[in-house]
Amino acid sequence: MSDQANDLRQLMQTLAERRTSPPARPRSVVVWGAQRGVGATAVSVNLAVELARHNRRVVLVDVDSKGSATRLCRLHEPSAAHRSGTSGASLVDVYRGRRKLSEVIRRGTHGLRVVGNVGGDASFEPTEEEIAGLTAAIRSLGNEADLVIVDAGWGLSPAAERLSRDADAVLVVTTATDAAIMEAYAAIKRLIAVEPDSKVSVLLSRCGTVDEADDAFVRLRHGCKRFLNTTIESAGSIVEDPTVADAQSCAAPFVVLSPRCEAARGVQQAAEHLLGAISTHSSRSASEDATAANIRLDDEALLAVSDAA
Repeated sequence: MSDQANDLRQLMQTLAERRTSPPARPRSVVVWGAQRGVGATAVSVNLAVELARHNRRVVLVDVDSKGSATRLCRLHEPSAAHRSGTSGASLVDVYRGRRKLSEVIRRGTHGLRVVGNVGGDASFEPTEEEIAGLTAAIRSLGNEADLVIVDAGWGLSPAAERLSRDADAVLVVTTATDAAIMEAYAAIKRLIAVEPDSKVSVLLSRCGTVDEADDAFVRLRHGCKRFLNTTIESAGSIVEDPTVADAQSCAAPFVVLSPRCEAARGVQQAAEHLLGAISTHSSRSASEDATAANIRLDDEALLAVSDAA
């Protein structure tokens, strides 16, 4: 009986320690473009670099079927797999259950840590179960990252939609054209229909002037408020800047190549906005996660007492 009592005391002590140290969960931002060519991938990569400068452990996950971020980070090159020791493993291996997400994080250019995507295989589409598995894997990446940036490419694909529902923030990248604004509205409408509490921010890209970007955002915000009864936030704008093309030609993030250019300032503004949005959302999520964890721990303790009796 004495041994059983000691075992119970040790179990209760372990549960108490776990209660005070809940497992960390990285915060996630899903970035997707309203249309092809609005610059969503460039935003994702540069945003990841900029956020890493804020003393965040950042991992960029490329879920775009085209593998655009993978190429931009030069992970398609044979030397990238050799540097990381991953033998070319990518997101497809995670979907298929051949690798854990933490096992396919690779070192890209300029210190980026990236989960690459093979890309170019139009026939590959992850199943709902595989996408749900990736969502859970991102949530359990706390030992590797404080913040996960997901490049979802353009359009609200099934993977982008599912990951957006679980994200701490969603960043929609669009231009100021009428067609792009309508596509952004349609995608936000789909997302809000399945997850009304989604925290959506909008970044206007490739605009001629800041005023043009502001006018476009006001139109989109008005439409979302009037017809969807939802409020979107502005993450700022990125005006047309020749530095962006120069950076793409040499496969370098423009926030690194020219940190004082107009485009870099736009990304810096977006980074500050997202950090604030994540902080607000995280305080609520942390409270909810802690409550759920405490309930599970209390159940374990009650079960242990019942077994001891």
